[in-house]
Amino acid sequence: MPGYFLGRASQMPPQGRINAGQKLHHLGIGIMSLVVVSTGLTLWLGKGQPGANSLAITAMLHDVSMLALTILFVGHVYFTLVYGALPAVLNGYVPESYAKLEHSKWLATLPQRETYIFELQTGRPPAVTDPGASAKESAPCAPNEE
Repeated sequence: MPGYFLGRASQMPPQGRINAGQKLHHLGIGIMSLVVVSTGLTLWLGKGQPGANSLAITAMLHDVSMLALTILFVGHVYFTLVYGALPAVLNGYVPESYAKLEHSKWLATLPQRETYIFELQTGRPPAVTDPGASAKESAPCAPNEE
């Protein structure tokens, strides 16, 4: 895992459409958000209700959860920049090289017709006229549901 933090994911096991790190990130965001909201409501609406110790523990949980959310946000931005995922956010397509590195199990499940040549000039894949075209560079972030 330390290599992954430094931008070397080639040694990681094959991953699906959402890799293990993304799943852990989503779980952390969900849990910390629930804690921040529940403790925030307790602090806001429960003034005078809990004792001094309960209030201190609630405030501490609120602060620690907010710190964790901030760290998760910074990590999200860091990995977006390290692995060059910003174009995928902007246009919905990832380069095939990135998909092979980060999501090889998912890429293997895509039919050939869903792999597109990425046009840098327009930022979008062209219409596919030949599903068996050999020059493939980008894959859509989500396979079409049929």
